[in-house]
Amino acid sequence: MIILMMIAALSFPIGQMTLKGTVLSQIPVDGSEPGNEDPSWDGGWTNIVPANHTGQTFIAKSSIFWSVEVAVLTTPNTSAKTDTISMKIFSEVGQVLTKVSKTVDSGFDGWLRFEVPGGGLQVVPGQKLIIRLEDTGRVLFGWKYGENKYPNGTAIMLGVEDPRFDFLFRINRSPNQVASSNPRTAEPIANTHQVLIPDATEPCPVEVTKWWQEIRAAAKDATDASQRKDQALREAWNRNQQRGKTDDKNDILPHKEREKFDADISEARTKYLDLLREGLEKSYRVPIRDNANPIFLYMGRPSYTRLAREKRINGTVIMQVEFRADGTIGEVKVVKGIGNGLDENAVKAIRKTIFLPAVKDGIFLTVTKSPQAEFDVR
Repeated sequence: MIILMMIAALSFPIGQMTLKGTVLSQIPVDGSEPGNEDPSWDGGWTNIVPANHTGQTFIAKSSIFWSVEVAVLTTPNTSAKTDTISMKIFSEVGQVLTKVSKTVDSGFDGWLRFEVPGGGLQVVPGQKLIIRLEDTGRVLFGWKYGENKYPNGTAIMLGVEDPRFDFLFRINRSPNQVASSNPRTAEPIANTHQVLIPDATEPCPVEVTKWWQEIRAAAKDATDASQRKDQALREAWNRNQQRGKTDDKNDILPHKEREKFDADISEARTKYLDLLREGLEKSYRVPIRDNANPIFLYMGRPSYTRLAREKRINGTVIMQVEFRADGTIGEVKVVKGIGNGLDENAVKAIRKTIFLPAVKDGIFLTVTKSPQAEFDVR
């Protein structure tokens, strides 16, 4: 089940799309995702030099998260003053979804926070993901681990999952999540943009390979165009809040600026959809493994109406949505609404979604899902 969640506590009143999957353990920190904070840590750690292939598997609960925190320490065998620690998130098939690197001082012992670039990492909820952590070996840092208390993942040591242990980590879904205590770290020094459409993994002709590369590039352009408008809206909203203004978010950008963003989005989305249709018309076989769910590249996010915000309306809009094989949103039905303009906003948000259709035996499929938009004033 996809969940569109509105959290009014955030500075910019938009929600996030998630797909409800495996039931996860409850995390005591508000706004956080899966994690293993194990307060009874008994001193276990392992070096994160590249040769150790150190990692941790977990199941995504939401479709977007903004930062990853890991518990690390400086090992006794240290001579250098600083080192670079890199954090990567992999899909189960080995695709790098994001990478962040930070310079860390020798002597560090605590929670190390990596901010995900590009406005958060968008994934498929219920998807198995892997955190990989490594330094360069100059300082020799260690990643703390404890007993296997996180029920939906396990530690990876020397490249092999070890069900006896979990590394200490936590995933934060809120951009305003307060950083952990004892940060003692510098800002990220290197980022890479997340890529959600994987490279071709199945054998295919040169023509299909070229088409797939164009699909991936067009999808990135379409996603970036939508995110640029989101960023502009967010910045404008924050400025208005500082000035005491409470305009609806769609009215806060100058008309010409909004028109330019919308034209860029329309052009980029059209190019992406044209390429998907080209593949269908030419009967290209999709060169990736089967995927029963669409891959969501950009999530349409619902906003509160002014009336609903003033009345502090909370509730859930349940929909039935057709995600078509040609990359378009088909029929959208509101199964359960809450009124006050929020039903309409939930439908508008879902129709902005950019996705790669589900795949079965090399063919794009139309699938129907039951999303819900949860509006929560905090």
